[in-house]
Amino acid sequence: MRANVAQRSLVPVRRDVNSLGIPSPSADEQSNFEDALGMLALPHGLYMAGLPNFPRNFVRDSIITSLIMEDNTMLLAQLRFAISRQGQERDPNTGEEPGKMFHEYPGFPINGLWTDYNACDATALFVIGVFEAVQHDLKQVEMKVGDEGWEHHSKIWKEMRCAVEKAVFEYIVPHVDDSGFFFEDPSLADAKRFALKVTYWKDSKLLGTGHHFPVTYSLAHAQNYRAITRAVALFPTNTHLRTLSVKMKSALHQLFDSDRGMFAISFNTKLNTHHHGISSDSLTALYFLEPSDIPEGAARMIEMNSTPLETAIGYATETIEGVASADQPIGYHLNTVWPFEQALIHLGAARHGLPHATEVSSRVQQILIDGTGRFPELARVQGNKVKFLGCSPQLWSIAAGKYFFKLKHKSAKDTHNHHHHSLL
Repeated sequence: MRANVAQRSLVPVRRDVNSLGIPSPSADEQSNFEDALGMLALPHGLYMAGLPNFPRNFVRDSIITSLIMEDNTMLLAQLRFAISRQGQERDPNTGEEPGKMFHEYPGFPINGLWTDYNACDATALFVIGVFEAVQHDLKQVEMKVGDEGWEHHSKIWKEMRCAVEKAVFEYIVPHVDDSGFFFEDPSLADAKRFALKVTYWKDSKLLGTGHHFPVTYSLAHAQNYRAITRAVALFPTNTHLRTLSVKMKSALHQLFDSDRGMFAISFNTKLNTHHHGISSDSLTALYFLEPSDIPEGAARMIEMNSTPLETAIGYATETIEGVASADQPIGYHLNTVWPFEQALIHLGAARHGLPHATEVSSRVQQILIDGTGRFPELARVQGNKVKFLGCSPQLWSIAAGKYFFKLKHKSAKDTHNHHHHSLL
């Protein structure tokens, strides 16, 4: 790591919301992305999550980044590294389980334990990532997963099949109960607790709940459901996986509260209690789901009921019900806007036909495509001010910036072409 990077100061910067209009991108805007990525580069095509707080490699961050940017080279490097450290045994100190993909490497000591494998979504993202890598590989021979004989035409599938089998059958399947709920439980790692209290991406605190296991996080359930449906395509003769996907889809419907118009944040499978709140998880889940996966009208209900999360720069993570906006507390995952999440929301909203959610999530480009080369981990809006928090640069914030930059210029090009053709 370069000394100037290690010593980089991250004093929060205040900016006026009224000045957040997007300026014309500078000529070297693209180099801002590459420079920021270079600051986070590790050997072998890997990346750390962010500076200065997370100079480590995270499976979740890197796979989501590569998917948002459609960067197959980055994706393959991360998948291969994840395979090299795939869980082999149960370790109560790190949360390792057979078939499980790591959370961060190297791990970090918290509360007398280590965080190495403290993620219940990383393995699902690995399976999803392999599926996308195989699809990309098959494009070379004008094929796709599902075509007759596709397995014999993908070197990537031959390379990674064994690791996917372990991920699916040794980790994900044992984490799905008889009712189809994907659940998290440290006992499956022979542990009483993990270093982290929460093990999906919002891993600081679970809004409005205690931390009781076993627990189903709705977003993690959606991610693991998607992983299983990808596994169904990758292992087409396995009828158990097909049956499991049907069960998990049914459980997904049970997690959706039609009265509130959102998924529950979590469900305690032992206490049979749902924990609700106004959370961006429902919007983010749409990225991992097809319209046919959820109840009819659910996507539109999620969009409508996410209104309290709207800010001038996108959707906030979570907010406390019944508390005035001026009195809302602020936390790492509470009432803050995460740029990467806006990219996922934007992609999901487009798939589900939600124009308003598409517009709200795109507002984040105001703090990403501004010519500064700054890619903050998160931000919050206070009155007419925006405050940047956490790391900068942050890997998946760079991905969000590249995504919206590409989208903006595609839109500008389409507008130009339309104008040009209208004059012919």
